[in-house]
This record gives sequence, C-alpha cells and structure tokens, in this order.
Amino acid sequence: MKREWFVRAYKEGDENKIFELMKVVYHEKNLIREKWLRWWKWMFTENPVGIARIWLAEHNGKIVGHDPMILADIKVGTEIVKVYQNIELMTHPDYRHQGMFLTLEKKALEEAEKEGINIIIGFPNNAAYPGHIKNGWFDISSLQIGSKPLRLERIIKATIKNKFLKTIYTVFGNLIIYLFYREKKMPVSDGLIISRIASFDDDIDDFWKKISNEHKIVIVRNKKYLNWRYVNVPDVEYMIYVAREKGEICGYIVLRCVDEKDMKSGSIFEVFAPLERPDITSSLLSKAEEYFKSQDVDLIFCSMIADKRLCKIFRKKGFIFSDFLISRFTDRGQFCAYTSHPNIPKTFFMNKKNWFIQLGDSDFV
Repeated sequence: MKREWFVRAYKEGDENKIFELMKVVYHEKNLIREKWLRWWKWMFTENPVGIARIWLAEHNGKIVGHDPMILADIKVGTEIVKVYQNIELMTHPDYRHQGMFLTLEKKALEEAEKEGINIIIGFPNNAAYPGHIKNGWFDISSLQIGSKPLRLERIIKATIKNKFLKTIYTVFGNLIIYLFYREKKMPVSDGLIISRIASFDDDIDDFWKKISNEHKIVIVRNKKYLNWRYVNVPDVEYMIYVAREKGEICGYIVLRCVDEKDMKSGSIFEVFAPLERPDITSSLLSKAEEYFKSQDVDLIFCSMIADKRLCKIFRKKGFIFSDFLISRFTDRGQFCAYTSHPNIPKTFFMNKKNWFIQLGDSDFV
C-alpha cells in the first residue's frame, strides 16, 4: 500500500486537529474540547522543565498520528540529566498497520539525540508496547500494583450480581483480609505534625536535596515540578499532606479520589519520605486512609517501582500486591526506557533496583 501520510513537527494551532484525532481514538471518553485544551496547554507548554516536542503524521490536512514527548529532569546517580517521557501515542484507526508508529517514534528518537537528550522513558499500554521494543526500548519492570479494600462489600457488589455469591465472597474476603492482610503495628513518632497544604513552598527544595540521594534514579521533585504536576493542573484536585518534624518537612503524600461507575476509588499518586524512617511513611499512609474514608472511598490504589523497604511499609499497612491487579485495573503495568547515553551504561538503567517510580511520575491525572 502506498504511504500517503507524512511526518512533521507540531506547529501552533495543531492542537485543535489533535483533539479531533483523540476523539476518534478515545471515542468512549466523551471528551470536551475546552477542558481538553486546558489540559493540553498545561501538559505540553507549561511544564517548567521545557516545552514538549510533538511529532505528527498528516494526510490531506488531517492529523492521523501523534507522538509527543514531555521533558523531565531526572537524577541519575549524582548527575541531573534531561530526559523525555513518551506519552499519548495515537494512530487513527484507518491508518493502522502502515508503519506509522515506528516511523513517528524513529523520528522522535533521532531528533531527541540531536538535542542531546539520550534517555527516553514511558509507561506504554498494551498496544504501544511492541512498537517500543521494536525501536530499541527495553523493559525495566512491571509496576507493583497495590490495593487496600475499605468497603469490600461494595467492591464485590460492583463486580458480582448474584446475591448469594455476593454474600459468600464478602464473608470469605473479609476473613482472608483479617487473617493474612490486616494492618500490622508500626512505629509512631510523637513529634510528627501532618497538615494539608495548597501548594509547595521553598522548603520542599531543601527536603528534596536532603532525601534525593536515597534513590539512584528518580525524577527531580522540586518546588517548580511538584506545583506544576499537582497544583497547577486544570480541572483536577489533588489532596496534598506534608509531614513536619521540628518545623522541617520530612515527608509528603499526594492523593486523589475518582468516582467510577459502580464504586469510588482513591489513588496514592506518590508518597515521599526517608526510607530509614518507616514511622513517617506509615503516618502519611494513615492520614491518606483517614481522608479516603471521609470521602466514602471503597478501594485505595497505589503503584510503584521502589525500594523493598517502602513496599514493606505498604504491606504492613494492609495493602495487597497482586499481579492480577495489573491486568484487571490498569493498562499501565509496564515501565520501559530507551537510552543511547554515552557515559551511563545501559545496564544501570535496566536494573529496576535503581529506580524510584510512582503513579505521579506517569501522565495519568
């Protein structure tokens, strides 16, 4: 088949045509143009690290393919490097199986290298994953997906219609949780004060500098980035709690509630605290559960690639980690990367133990 589309860079005004493509690709979402444009401007033009690079496939004046990359600062070892994160890949249904995905991404990778950006990260869905691998990406790890039921009977009601089975599953489910997954006693800190904040102040930069060396590869969590990611995002409200000890920040947590069709879920977008202080993380998770209960949430979610010490705290707080949840509740189960960095070995990036990744590091809002 003769290829009639061509690849070019984004130019001002293309966002309206991109919206038309998104309506076709995600027809089930019932997108609203004005709301989507606010999100688009925030995501691609207001990022404090820099303006995104967007590569498009066009045919007869219509955008039929979309491959954007947003900038991020990442600490790799002791060095801060700029990377791209690949998000919102789209191909018009009428133009699939024409090599568009590979062509767009090849162009994006070539242009990134010309800019001196040698590392690309992403959370590909099941459709995009094979194309990434063909273009030289590599697996780092599946995200560990955890959940904590707060109202098991309502969760079961949302998934099972038979009344008898609902009762059986609820009784046995509560029994299993009590026997194997109930919350265990954790250390507490009497001097800890946890309070809600509307935005991050300058002292978050001091906290970042103090704690960042605990992680070998981590997105830079400074004031500019955190306020862009969680405060300035349009039409979305996050709940942010900060833990202080002797007046200084020693941890924070970011939460969001989502009303779904038959149940209400709460997501922990990130929790950041010293790994050697499980009492701080535990206290922040307790505050999260308190908030979610006040909002009538049925199920709490978290996802991460992190030090086993952090995962252990979540488990002690009653979170259940299961591979089943990856396929059941999310299409974002894999974290991948691409690198041509001349000085940092590829094996360093391939080792999942070097990474600290949570839900907030993705483009999910």
